[in-house]
Amino acid sequence: MKRQLFALVAVTLAMGCGDESYSDESLVGPVVSPKSPSKTAINAVPSPPAIGMAAIPAVGTSIPLPDSRMFWDINKAAFRAGAAGTQWDDANVGILSTAMGGQTTASGNYSVAMGYATIASGDNSTAMGSHASTNGRTGAFVFGDASTGFSVHAPAHHSFTVRASGGLNLYTSSDLSTGCSLQAGSGTWACTSDVNAKENFQDEDGEQVLAAIAAMPIQSWNYKTQDASIRHLGPIAQDFYTAFDLGIDETRINTVDIDGINMLAVQALEKRTRDLRDENEQLRATIAGLDAALQRLEAALAGTRK
Repeated sequence: MKRQLFALVAVTLAMGCGDESYSDESLVGPVVSPKSPSKTAINAVPSPPAIGMAAIPAVGTSIPLPDSRMFWDINKAAFRAGAAGTQWDDANVGILSTAMGGQTTASGNYSVAMGYATIASGDNSTAMGSHASTNGRTGAFVFGDASTGFSVHAPAHHSFTVRASGGLNLYTSSDLSTGCSLQAGSGTWACTSDVNAKENFQDEDGEQVLAAIAAMPIQSWNYKTQDASIRHLGPIAQDFYTAFDLGIDETRINTVDIDGINMLAVQALEKRTRDLRDENEQLRATIAGLDAALQRLEAALAGTRK
């Protein structure tokens, strides 16, 4: 048992220190250059330890993954583990990169590729999941689900791209009671609005909301971080916060707040419309009554003349 544990420690220390060889080649074979996919960087331990830990297989001996291997590239400080062919040739190994899984490529410097058929070709990029590629984009992150064999690509440098055909869920509380989700096949967010997640309800005055909206500047504008040709329309957060005192602070507008203000304004306008309709019906009835009285008076006057 001590001999087996020593072998395991030797492997770990050698990987961490990047030594060309191990101290006891009778236990673990020498490090081999990872440039050729036909060689393994760490030879198999002659017999698996009794505790059940499997030995690292040499290339061509693992079933059903004949190209399984693990190695530390001392020249590029790069790590590889899993099964791959030419994806792990020297030309496809980035400096300080990591690739794990099956057919993964981390050719960008400081890149990470994990899963199956993922490609981190941009420097400082990460590709995870299945059939995902950073597309040569620097600083990009891409995740692909396993729903298709087509790859999802990063559209721009420093972008975050996810393909999740079963939906995307984001939670903002430890008990998962609040958050937002993109349902499968949907293009809009659905966020928590359950009555059980809310408290301290109070009514608001719709007429005051209408007055505040009427006094609020609403203009079109563009973000300084976007091209001036990309226009938006709406209030600024400072005016919104001053008018309604809603949200976290005066530099951001919560979408649920502006939606709520709009809906309350619609309710107030609907009440105005309903009140005007009722008043109009009353005026119509009054006018009809006056018209009938006038007709009777005219008839009486006409009879008097006769």
